[in-house]
Amino acid sequence: MDALQASMDHAAAELGDISIAVAGAAGNFFAKAEEMSSNAFRTVVDIDLMGAYHTAHCAFPYLQRTRGSILFISASQAFKATRYQAHVGAAKAGIEMLMKDLAVEWGRHGIRSNSLVPGPVSGTEGMSRLAGPTGDDMWKKAVPLGRYAEKEEIGAMAAVLSGPLGAYVTGAQFLVDGGLSQVGSGEISDAVGRALFGEE
Repeated sequence: MDALQASMDHAAAELGDISIAVAGAAGNFFAKAEEMSSNAFRTVVDIDLMGAYHTAHCAFPYLQRTRGSILFISASQAFKATRYQAHVGAAKAGIEMLMKDLAVEWGRHGIRSNSLVPGPVSGTEGMSRLAGPTGDDMWKKAVPLGRYAEKEEIGAMAAVLSGPLGAYVTGAQFLVDGGLSQVGSGEISDAVGRALFGEE
């Protein structure tokens, strides 16, 4: 957390007070819950949930002064049960509750707290890793819009939530996932099970 605080202080010294903070650290891999070590589970919770908390904690004094906004990058595993993702689901569900708690607690400071839930995004390391076992076609087939998001599409919604257009929005979760969260995860889970774990 010391390195994060130092980075944030340096950014503020160079660029001026911080009015928007984005908590987007994420770690993910496919694993059977019964075979996952406690260290592996804890690692994802530390990266995702603790990383989100540390970002919020370090940003608070700046956001209090600017009556700013914090945006958490979440995932549909927070509210949609998914095989081989117990660690991610637990961490992301924690982030969603943290977002809501801070919306209530920090509202009196004028700080807004929201989360953005992206679907698969083109050209990202995360999707290259997650799609690896199943292939891009499987993921695109699972998304009702039939394609990955472009980075700019996710960025546009982040800008809306964090800027003047979102001035009265707090404690809200926004899905920017092409409809993926509205359908089951069975096909992808089945493909991962076959590719990684030899399941039929």
